[in-house]
Formats: sequence, C-alpha cells, structure tokens
Amino acid sequence: MTDYKIIQTINGPEDVKKLSMEQLEELASEIREALFNRLT
Repeated sequence: MTDYKIIQTINGPEDVKKLSMEQLEELASEIREALFNRLT
C-alpha cells in the first residue's frame, strides 16, 4: 500500500488552504493514485 503523506494530514478544508502549490500538486497526485487503486 502507498504512503499518502499529504492526505493523512488533511482533516478539513482549512488544512487544504494552508498547503503550498507544491503540496497541492502532491495532494492531487495522491488523490488520483488513491482513486485508481480503489477502482482497480
């Protein structure tokens, strides 16, 4: 199983607002990977 470092730190919208652009890109990548893993 993949280690989702950013996803694990998100507890609500305010946590997402505090992320840098680089962290948001990583979060998007983690979300895509998590969705793909759930669908396959």
